[in-house]
Amino acid sequence: MDIKQYHRMIIDDISLIAGVTTRAMMGGYVVYYNGKVVGGLYESGFLIKNIDAVKHNFDSIRYDIPYENGKPMIKVPDGYELSWLESVFKEMYGYLPFPKSKRKTNTQ
Repeated sequence: MDIKQYHRMIIDDISLIAGVTTRAMMGGYVVYYNGKVVGGLYESGFLIKNIDAVKHNFDSIRYDIPYENGKPMIKVPDGYELSWLESVFKEMYGYLPFPKSKRKTNTQ
């Protein structure tokens, strides 16, 4: 399976979780949960932000770097249950900031 097929399969799956959206970015996809970035789909796989508060949800944790000079992220295990992933996203939500606004301000 090529990377585009893999991404499409994951996006189709996680889009069943209420509040999940994705946005294509630099060959991968950013994954949002209720407006906050929770992770992304990269060449190295489906990764979520490295937040200590959710690590107890994993039997074992694998880390991966999403892109050159990126911070280590937690690799979502293959065969995850959608309900499990949704609970992880809900738990992460309180620890994540909203994305910064890119709105330009008019200064005169």
